[in-house]
Amino acid sequence: MILAVRDKIHVIHRQLFDHDARRHFIGAVEAGEGTLVKVTGSLFAMDTKKNEFVRHDHEPRRRIISLA
Repeated sequence: MILAVRDKIHVIHRQLFDHDARRHFIGAVEAGEGTLVKVTGSLFAMDTKKNEFVRHDHEPRRRIISLA
């Protein structure tokens, strides 16, 4: 696997429609196996009134992400 533990990643969530929320997830790799990685980090969402990304909540989130 190319990613190692403690590597930082930036995941951009795909928008299927124009009105969908623009979200990004930024975190650090905790573990990986094959094409799956477990990541801990924060979710950022676009605030359309300010036209900037803001952290959604301050508690870290865990995600399992497929790289395939």
